[in-house]
Amino acid sequence: KNPESVMRSYFNWTEKPPANEMDKWYLPKDEKGKAIGNAYYYGYFSPEMPDWNYDNPQMVEEAKRILKFYIEMGVDGFRLDAAQHIFNDHNKNIGFWNLISAYLKGLNKTVFLVGEVDNSFDVVAPYIKPLDACFDFDLSREVLKILKTEDAATFTNQMEKIVSHYKKANSNYKDVIFLTNHDQNRLMSEVKGNLAKAKQACCILFTLPGIPYIYYGEEIGMKGEKPDEFIREPILFGPEKNDPMRTRWMKPQYNNDKSITPAFLQVNDDQSLLNHYSRMNAIRKNSNALRFGEVASSALNSKNVMAYYRIYNQQRYLILHNVTASPVTLTLDDKDRLLNHIIYQNSKQTIVNANLITLEPYGTLILANDR
Repeated sequence: KNPESVMRSYFNWTEKPPANEMDKWYLPKDEKGKAIGNAYYYGYFSPEMPDWNYDNPQMVEEAKRILKFYIEMGVDGFRLDAAQHIFNDHNKNIGFWNLISAYLKGLNKTVFLVGEVDNSFDVVAPYIKPLDACFDFDLSREVLKILKTEDAATFTNQMEKIVSHYKKANSNYKDVIFLTNHDQNRLMSEVKGNLAKAKQACCILFTLPGIPYIYYGEEIGMKGEKPDEFIREPILFGPEKNDPMRTRWMKPQYNNDKSITPAFLQVNDDQSLLNHYSRMNAIRKNSNALRFGEVASSALNSKNVMAYYRIYNQQRYLILHNVTASPVTLTLDDKDRLLNHIIYQNSKQTIVNANLITLEPYGTLILANDR
């Protein structure tokens, strides 16, 4: 409100907002909500979140001071929200993150920086030079599309494009893979409450290359659709009558004891979504192929089946997901007949008989060689 404030230049101001961005410039208001002055401040996301002016060197130093504070507190890394919106120019953004990354690595060479760049992989790729990793929104959208349409025909091509593009940008890149996040409708709502699809989504997440991130509540099947407050409802740990700590700032629209089984009850149900997540996490944790292996396409990929290999040294896995509501029968080719060790199958209805495989509806099968 005060044009004479020493921190005035920490923000972006203009008296003539660009015509194409009028919805992102705001006049300050007094306590009664009346507009003050004729200078507008910039807020890309909302008037309650004015953007910092990183063209101001003092502001950059302030950001460094804040980051250093948390490094000295013992923080090992940062999730960098809206990393593409520091400036309205990708090259300037990447220059900024180069500066910040170099500063942080100087304080702690193992600090881990994850960028949230919600864009296509060709735009994201340059950001994985200054940053250690970025969220893979393209992959997330592709997986969600497959789950909803029950059509995996484009998966192999899309996966190969993403991996190739990122490797060209940074051969040591780390992919951050996820299903949905706090800005998207929740997965369980997107698949219309289909538990089999939710479990298959988990299988896909934990068998793809990268670092899996789970949005809180996804592992117990929480639901939610926009606006934001309805996709960020409190997690249900225990039944309401036994959970005095449950958050109650507003009445939830999607998640209550009638619509969702709380986490503490799911722990005791072997077939629960929560225990399914635990099993898949354990399988991944105990497999170098799933944690560190390269990904390669399989000729078995089709409209009905997501199929791909994970390969680490001599260890070779073939992952098959039937994304449809009907059984699918596949014939392994000669090179896959050595994959005779079943790492995981989600049901005895999935049958493996020599080179002939019948996958149950929404079934996942992981085969491996003996190495």
